[in-house]
Parts: sequence; structure tokens; C-alpha cells
Amino acid sequence: MIRLADVMLLYAECVLQTGGDYTNALDMVNEIRTRAGVVPLAEADYDDDSLMEHIMWVERPLELMFEGHDIRWEDLTRWGKVKEQYTRLAAKSYVISAKELHEYDPAIHGSLNKIKEFVEAANVYSPEAHDYFPIPATELNSNPDFLD
Repeated sequence: MIRLADVMLLYAECVLQTGGDYTNALDMVNEIRTRAGVVPLAEADYDDDSLMEHIMWVERPLELMFEGHDIRWEDLTRWGKVKEQYTRLAAKSYVISAKELHEYDPAIHGSLNKIKEFVEAANVYSPEAHDYFPIPATELNSNPDFLD
């Protein structure tokens, strides 16, 4: 099953990526936002590129965060943004305060030990090697016509 909001966001993305009518894509996004009771986006605040960025980094994560099935991974690999996301996350620092994890703020958490995440992933991630799973050996061995 696919949610209508997912299809609408994919449609808006396709419109933007193929040079279609920008207002059509914006209407799709705003229909989803209106249904959710969120203020619609103003046409004057976005162009093709900034609306696509907004869909990638705001709308899809918020709308589909509980869908599971690695939707976010599929989106990030499709857009070629996995390395960028790891780098964004690696730049953040966290602290544990009162048994809760918080994003580090020097004004509040000055002397607490900072925790860094995703640093190794940002350093070693390679899209060519990591974006797609390898073809299983059983498939390679059972198909004599498979080309390397």
C-alpha cells in the first residue's frame, strides 16, 4: 500500500525534475499541508530548486516519518544525497543531560561531554560502493548469462 500523500509528493518531485509547471507541484504540496492543518507554502517564497529542496528535507521526512520500509533511504539514494545527510548529521553534537539526549547548545550545556554521531559514516561513505545492495551470489551462480 502507498499513501496518497507519498504519491502526491512523488508527483510534485517528477514535475519539478522534468521542468513541468512549478505551480502544479506547489499545489500538490499545499494540498497535503492543508489536509494536515499546516500553513500552505507561499508561491513567492519558492522557485523550482528551493521547492525541490523543501520537499527533500522537510515535506517527505515529516509526512512519511512513520511509514517504515526504508522510504528515507530510498529517497536519499535516489537523489544522491546520502553522503550529504551523513555529513549534516556528523556536524551536530549531542549531550546527555538528566538522562535525556539533547542537541548540544554551549549556552546551556557548556561543560558537558559532547557526543558526535555519524562521523565515521560521513568519512567512509562512498555512493558507488554503498548505495545499492550487491546481487546475491546465488543469483550470479544460477545465471550463466550474467555479465560482470
